[in-house]
Order: sequence, then structure tokens, then C-alpha cells
Amino acid sequence: MVFSSTIFLFLFLPVTLAGYFICRGILLRNIFLLLASLVFYSWGEAGYVVVLLVSISVNYFFGLKIAQHEDGKRKIYLFAAVTANLILLGYYKYANFLTDNFNTLLGFSGSPSIEYDPVHLPIGISFFTFQAISYVLIYTGV
Repeated sequence: MVFSSTIFLFLFLPVTLAGYFICRGILLRNIFLLLASLVFYSWGEAGYVVVLLVSISVNYFFGLKIAQHEDGKRKIYLFAAVTANLILLGYYKYANFLTDNFNTLLGFSGSPSIEYDPVHLPIGISFFTFQAISYVLIYTGV
């Protein structure tokens, strides 16, 4: 769904705005906006909503752990959160690149290449990964 499409302007946006103002309380509004955001994302990348949900869940968990602990453990949880986010981003952005280059090197040596299904790059993965890293950094006071 594109922001300038008629379905967004005349259906999704009005329904989302109305739902937001109908909901009372910050928790209910946040849940509604989360669901609306997942619908919006799934419109273009339905298969990768699970990746987005896993990222949200993992970062929420790490955010809670960082907020609950003192300095030593906070740094460990921060390191784990940033590492998990960068692994996720690295896999989707560089798996094809690394496999293609490794296959090129194998071709020079006469070895058979690695057969693989190309990894599709989810829409906005860099954006939501760096947003998630920002989220966990806020809890450390960095």
C-alpha cells in the first residue's frame, strides 16, 4: 500500500484515525496502532510479518531486561540486543552477496557451487532494525 494510493487515503487512513480516537487509554491506542501497522506492513510483505513480530518481541524483551537491571547486566543485554539486530539485518542484506562471492571463489577452484534459494529483502528492514537499536539504546541512557 502506497501513501498516495486511493485505498490508503480513503480507507486505511480514515479507519486508522477513527479507531485511534475511538480507543480510550494509551495501552488500547498503542495496541490498535500496532495492529494497524501490521496490517499496513502485511499489505506489501505479508510473508515477512513474522520477521517483524520476532524483531518487535526480541527488542521489547531486551528493553525490559535493560530497564530492570544494573550497569553490568544492562551492558550485556544491550550487546545481545544490538548483536541480534545486526545479525538479522546482515542475514537479509548480505546472504545473497556472500553466497554469490563464495560461489565465485569455488568456481575458480573448480569446486561445485553452493545451491541456494535467494534471500528476499523485506521492505523496510534497515529502518525497523535501526529503530529497534535506537529503542534499546534509550534504555541504557546512551
